[in-house]
Amino acid sequence: MTPWFPPRSGLGLLSSGFAIAVLLLLGDLPPVAAFVAIALLVWGLLRQWQKRSLLPQTLRHSLTAIALILALLVGLPQGLLSVFLGLLTLAFALKLLELQEERDYQALVLIAYSLVALGFLLRQSLLETLVLLLAIALETLGLAALYRPLSRPRQPFAALLRLLAPTVPLLLVLFLIAPRLPPLWGLPVAQRAVTGLSDRVSPGEIAELSRSSALAFRFSFPAASLPSDRFYWRAMVHELTDGRSWQPLPFRDRFDPSEVAPELTGEGDIPYTVIAEPSQRTWRYALELSRPSSEGILLDSRFEFRTRIPLSQQTRYQGIAFERYQADLNLSPRDRQINLQLPPSGNPQSRAWAQRLRDRFPNNDAALAQASLQELQQQDFRYTLQPPLLTANDSIDDFLFRSRAGFCEHYASSFAFLMRAAGIPARVVTGYLGGEWNPQANYYSVLQANAHAWTEVWLPGLGWQRVDPTAAIAPLRLSEGLEAALTPEDRAQAAGGLLGAAALRRLPLLDQAWQFWASIDYRWTSWVLSYDNQRQQELLAALLAQLGQVGLSLLLVANILIAAGLMWLLSRWLDRRSPEDPSLRIYQQACRAIAKAGWPRQPQEGPAAYAERLASLNQPWAMAFSHLTQQYLAQRYAQQAVPTNLLQRSLQDLRQLLRTSRR
Repeated sequence: MTPWFPPRSGLGLLSSGFAIAVLLLLGDLPPVAAFVAIALLVWGLLRQWQKRSLLPQTLRHSLTAIALILALLVGLPQGLLSVFLGLLTLAFALKLLELQEERDYQALVLIAYSLVALGFLLRQSLLETLVLLLAIALETLGLAALYRPLSRPRQPFAALLRLLAPTVPLLLVLFLIAPRLPPLWGLPVAQRAVTGLSDRVSPGEIAELSRSSALAFRFSFPAASLPSDRFYWRAMVHELTDGRSWQPLPFRDRFDPSEVAPELTGEGDIPYTVIAEPSQRTWRYALELSRPSSEGILLDSRFEFRTRIPLSQQTRYQGIAFERYQADLNLSPRDRQINLQLPPSGNPQSRAWAQRLRDRFPNNDAALAQASLQELQQQDFRYTLQPPLLTANDSIDDFLFRSRAGFCEHYASSFAFLMRAAGIPARVVTGYLGGEWNPQANYYSVLQANAHAWTEVWLPGLGWQRVDPTAAIAPLRLSEGLEAALTPEDRAQAAGGLLGAAALRRLPLLDQAWQFWASIDYRWTSWVLSYDNQRQQELLAALLAQLGQVGLSLLLVANILIAAGLMWLLSRWLDRRSPEDPSLRIYQQACRAIAKAGWPRQPQEGPAAYAERLASLNQPWAMAFSHLTQQYLAQRYAQQAVPTNLLQRSLQDLRQLLRTSRR
């Protein structure tokens, strides 16, 4: 069989769109599969450009088998979606090596579209959506080039606009009223690496995270707000320690059936909304102490927001905070034992310090905790992103009595150790502190750099109380943010990360541009991506309360009819104003004019047959239409240059004769 080669322009556009989609999804592709696919893609394009003959069939089959095995071996550990991504990228590259006829090119287009469709399941931010739409546009141009040369680039875009634009009104209506079903694919998503808090708190981990400018989540208050010093966002409670690191209690050990669930009550309910970025974790960020108001989120025994599935995509949920709150005042013997647990040995100086505090305040835990904070504040401690290394066995002693330089996790874990050594139940809480206000969209952004750790202690009559040692060591961290609390050396070290971005945004023009883009992305996420079943039910319930069942049904039917009417009108308008081919547009206008006169063109009639039938009618305008048809056929099919103004003059003559014949 003689090799068939597609048009170079079309293949280049199709491959460009495919490459853009692959680059966007590179984080979900197994690295080996991505490297092999890119190598095969380059090889296939070079062979097509050089119009070289096909590879031997045995070699092509061998490459296909190797690619299949490779995609399965390296993709299965990361999930089935990772396997599908690997198979699609490898299939596109391999298909380039066996293009023999037109249908092979069509299959190549379908593979490219499939990859973009899968990309919409994994990438949904505004910028990523725009990139995927660009990939679709390039792939569509590549498909159009198979049937028509791209000498006039607007032609395929105009055809695409005529096909898609009329469907927009109906899509908007269906988006609002169609049932919001859960994801139908139900496939495990690849657990790609995500920057964020981990399950274990060790010295230096949050300090490293504080160099990241990645977005963690965004939040807003529909009405009343809280003061910024209440922006403590709870993620995890860490109760187990080996004297150096802290970790949460295993989920199966958190509940005792014989105990009463903790209660959380308050005054002055303040609702808030959170849009969280993917973290691959089952916790959700919650204002301290608050309760969830969205479906599928539970408040566990440690006042954490928990779900059954990991956070694998941008998610919107709501909670209710309190101006004044009261946590459960009952601490079970089991929880007391857990939150007093310490290693049997190690850190003797810290234990001695705690014992001295206990001797001073034998029956007053609140005074003991306050006195320990004052002693920390009076000594020469430093808040820094570059703490020195601590000894493994006595890290608390090493920090409190030698280095005296650390980040929030150093102070929180050391203070919790001191409290436990003094006989006060204590635990470490990790989450985020603060948020950056965006006045253009009225929301706060919380970055990974806002990660924070603090301590909770149990006080009789008060319950669990937050104690933040960072407030005693570096009060500017709470009032003015991380940058204000750091030393000049720390700022210089972090210049390439968060602080470098902050320095660039001090330029008014860049800051305004950033705020504008961030506000658009927030609205996209809030209105489009977060329009879930709960929000749809709220919208329909509000309409039902206003209109009643009959009125709501009529409104929905009217919306569908209006959308269908807009589709029809837009389709007709685009057909008439299409700049695709002036000769085609003029000919179609002539056909519509004759159809209004009572002689419409039959579906099976070609231009020549239609003109011949009209000529047999002996109408005065029939000769003019026959002349216009000959000009149209010469321009469109014989590729003879017929000036557009000549065709336009023939159309005017035809219309004049039609008007004369009606009199």
